[in-house]
Amino acid sequence: MTHYGNMVQLGESYYEDESRLHRFTLRSNYPFMIIDDDDGEVRVRVLKMEKLGSVYVDDELHPRSSMCTTRKIVDGKVRDILAHWKSRIEQVVATTTSEKLAELDQFRQFFMPIQKIVYYTLEVGAISDSEVQRSEHRATGKLRRYVDLLEGEDLLQRTGGGWEPTILLREYEQKSDDRNQLVKKIISLMIRERYETLRQLMRLNMLHRVIRIQNVIYLPEIEEKHNLKRTRDTVRSEYYYHYATGIDEVDLVTNLVSLSQVGIVEEIEKKGLYSGDEVLLGEMVKVMEKLPTLSSLHQKRA
Repeated sequence: MTHYGNMVQLGESYYEDESRLHRFTLRSNYPFMIIDDDDGEVRVRVLKMEKLGSVYVDDELHPRSSMCTTRKIVDGKVRDILAHWKSRIEQVVATTTSEKLAELDQFRQFFMPIQKIVYYTLEVGAISDSEVQRSEHRATGKLRRYVDLLEGEDLLQRTGGGWEPTILLREYEQKSDDRNQLVKKIISLMIRERYETLRQLMRLNMLHRVIRIQNVIYLPEIEEKHNLKRTRDTVRSEYYYHYATGIDEVDLVTNLVSLSQVGIVEEIEKKGLYSGDEVLLGEMVKVMEKLPTLSSLHQKRA
């Protein structure tokens, strides 16, 4: 099994009458560490990955290389599963913390197009195609994308040569103390419902970095179902472990402090430790328990 690396193992075997060969499925128990710097405990958890491929051998256990899944394919499946594992937890974290994320001041400049559109359409009654095009030439060129996102969330509707507020947007306005709070509600909605779109199409790297830091905090806590306390050094090393890229010390500290200010991260200043919020973690665990297991997602893989 050295051909596939030491994390890939043989699973169940079947004898196939047609090929007259024994078929072994390939699987893996992929390890990752759970660290709590407060009590010094380090545990190892595993992700069960099933049906990564197949190995065919004859009665003398000689492999039939031409029929065996290649290492490249197996490695690709492992990477896909790990990426899916992290991305769906990112989505759960983003959804659960969206209201608090909307409170972060550093996001406001990136969501300024939403503020422009909402303020303008509510004040004037509609925004035309030509006004959107003129604004895009003066600004970032993304205003139309945000218009489309707002239309997709039923907050704007097409009218003649432009867009006007929907009944839903008017209802949000009535339930808000002011338009600043209204914009925060809409930003929260966008993060909750359109995080992947914002990350991929809008290329909001700052938003993605903050979500990643949250993910590093909450991912092991979700697996353990209780809060863990970690130092900045541990958070930094786990960030690198999960995303194969470093994070600048200034960015890490600034974002941890910002997240603690809005109640997403708990900071124990005297000990220099950070953990997730207990209530938010409970909500995340409930959501994750309703999702299919990683194993079930790959049951049909050959």
